[in-house]
Amino acid sequence: MTERVVLAYSGGLDIGDTFGQSLAKGFVQLWGLPSRMAAARDARWAVADSDRCERERSE
Repeated sequence: MTERVVLAYSGGLDIGDTFGQSLAKGFVQLWGLPSRMAAARDARWAVADSDRCERERSE
């Protein structure tokens, strides 16, 4: 799939048409957003589960 994207981007374009590397950082951050959100959610669930277990032990 990556090979097709590269070929589609490079094929038939005017010479000098390149991807602005200054945009790469934002692209990577945006692409990683679902993973960061899932990790934050899982961390909250782990704390909530730990609190629940602690309460059950004290009862």
